[in-house]
Amino acid sequence: MVEAHRDKAPDLFREELRAVAVRLGNSPTAGAQRYMHVRGQLIWRVLMPKTQDFVYFHVDDARSVVGVITLWNAVGEKQPDFST
Repeated sequence: MVEAHRDKAPDLFREELRAVAVRLGNSPTAGAQRYMHVRGQLIWRVLMPKTQDFVYFHVDDARSVVGVITLWNAVGEKQPDFST
């Protein structure tokens, strides 16, 4: 588990993820970065600043749905590959 490596803040990841979930439920693209288009779909990302993880998501306006695609650490040089 992610929390196992955070002795001083074991709930930090969970708290930041919860805050992102609330944000995505209220106004998903406010403050988010446009990341890329894949198969006609715009993928957005938002940074969880303390854990340095990105939450990648898309918005389906027609169905009023936000879909989280993946969580990815921002520190690494590799970016997620959505082309497959």
